[in-house]
Amino acid sequence: MSDTELSVLSSTTRDLGGEAAGGAEVVAYDPARKLTLALGPNGINILDTATGDVIGAIPKSAILTPDSVPGVSETVLPLGTANSIAIHGDIVAIALDGPATGENGAVAFFQLNGDGSAATWIRTVTGPSAGSFAVPDMLTFTPDGSKVIVAIEGEPVSDYSTDPTGGVGIIDTATGALQIADFTGFNDDRAALIAAGLRLNGPGSTLAQDVEPEYLAVTSDGSTAYVTLQEANAIAEVDLAAATVTRVMPLGVKDHSTPGQGIDPSDEDGVTAVQEVPVFGLYMPDAIAVLEQDGKTYLVTANEGDGREYDAIEDEIRVEDLTLDPVAFPDAASLQQEENLGRLTVSATDGDIDGDGDHDLLYSLGARSFSIWEVTDGGLVQTYDSGDLIERTLFEQFPALVDDGRSDNKGPEPEHLTLATIDGNLFAFVGLERSNAVMAFEIESPTKASFAGLVNTPGDEAPEVFTVVPETDAPAGSDGPLLIVPNEGSGTVTTYELATDSTFTLQILHASDFEAGIEATQRAKNFAAIVDVLEDSYANSITLSSGDNFIPGPFTAAGADPAVLSALRSYYEQKFGVSLPSLSLDFNHLDIAILNEIGVQASVIGNHEFDLGPNAFNNASILRARMPLSAPSARSSPICRPISTSRATAA
Repeated sequence: MSDTELSVLSSTTRDLGGEAAGGAEVVAYDPARKLTLALGPNGINILDTATGDVIGAIPKSAILTPDSVPGVSETVLPLGTANSIAIHGDIVAIALDGPATGENGAVAFFQLNGDGSAATWIRTVTGPSAGSFAVPDMLTFTPDGSKVIVAIEGEPVSDYSTDPTGGVGIIDTATGALQIADFTGFNDDRAALIAAGLRLNGPGSTLAQDVEPEYLAVTSDGSTAYVTLQEANAIAEVDLAAATVTRVMPLGVKDHSTPGQGIDPSDEDGVTAVQEVPVFGLYMPDAIAVLEQDGKTYLVTANEGDGREYDAIEDEIRVEDLTLDPVAFPDAASLQQEENLGRLTVSATDGDIDGDGDHDLLYSLGARSFSIWEVTDGGLVQTYDSGDLIERTLFEQFPALVDDGRSDNKGPEPEHLTLATIDGNLFAFVGLERSNAVMAFEIESPTKASFAGLVNTPGDEAPEVFTVVPETDAPAGSDGPLLIVPNEGSGTVTTYELATDSTFTLQILHASDFEAGIEATQRAKNFAAIVDVLEDSYANSITLSSGDNFIPGPFTAAGADPAVLSALRSYYEQKFGVSLPSLSLDFNHLDIAILNEIGVQASVIGNHEFDLGPNAFNNASILRARMPLSAPSARSSPICRPISTSRATAA
């Protein structure tokens, strides 16, 4: 659990059933007017964030053809489902499907009026040729608002007679000029990219047709976009100035047989429990966010998983319906029982490694986690994955939110994700579509994250693309940041006012009677390893000794042998980066060195410290005074030192 926990101060829910944004899937926030724009399949509702009241709408019927002239020649453009919305200043951008599968969709631009209660159509942008702008899925503005970047998914028709090319659209906000960065330049690299882990299985499709951009994020300088290619299990990098896809980076797989990486694989076993199973998870992320830290770029992904389900290809199959290789799975009969792996949905097209018609490996769709990836010259390097933390937390703390009927198919489905800094701490908010909740995780570093809270309102179903509003941008009277969540299943939008509950946890490790005997030469390293593991369990930890650190005996006598002086000086030079040429050798100096290496930072005084008399104790305990305090490393060094002058119990 994170030291900083999030809690809900208050919440308001608005039911948009019957409104333009009924079945709301996406929200965007207007910080200038303190408004929430909620997008449903048929348009937008504009809500007063403070009250939840609907004050305006932008219906799909307000979107005109690109050649329309307001007030002179206005023609409504036939379109399909609305997919995404973004706002920058007064400008609202909306992405919508075409009227039929495989046909061009559009991005429409509107300008909000002064109070945001109405909007005026500016222009509509669509593809330059048939099928070049099919399924514009998700869009966002660059940080300066000069461009709108849109993921063009290019989904095929069900029989694959038409499979449009996917790409990334780059639209000039001021003029509507459109450039498309597509993947045709990678068609000849198909074999090499598949070998590297790119997943392509569209029948008869080229690479450029088969990758389907899903969701994207833009760097803070507006130069680069990163887009998830969900079904292909990869992320693409796009140079926005050049309108060029520069890299396609496969993500690999997650080993669910590894401790901490398990899943609940069955909806027929009568329990909800994480198990380690012989299955590999394809990450297949949906949402993505950019994290920039210490001069490095990281990507944070929600690993939902998604297969292709069309007349021409059925991408998913249950393990019980597969033929498993008898060598790879000698226990196939047991594994394929419904209470084991039989019900688990896996890829039907991946896993036959040797081409003999049976499955040698099992690949499930989605990793039931969120991940952090560092962008390097060599590709993406995973620095963190939440493993089984999402499912395990639900099972242990929120069993009422567990839909065991989904255990066999992507579990809680982490779909959307956004990052937010609250009270100086960075959080990832992860939407769990099947648990009807949003989980928060504190990202302590690119390699570490911890659960920080869960937000849920009974009756809200299937959270989709939510947003977090900083307290400084929230409506007057707000006492914290806002989390605004659209719920597709229930058609509701719920606004949560959040608070942080910061707690400081200090782990105190302590031991006594270190009194080294001959066995210490072998046992000290084992004890140090145990301390290392325990110290890493908490961000804040201190290691103490409760006394009797040394006792007369062969070890103490050997420690006074002049032959070990050189090694002792060398140890302190390596440990603390200081030279101690004047260091003399006294009884118990080796004991103190061992305690330093273990990580003991302070000690009380036991009776055995005086067994050789006060002078011997004094000579051992004043070792710190011999360190040159001008050295920075010496000032902060954890050289063991007494903190009390009488026997006491460690705190």
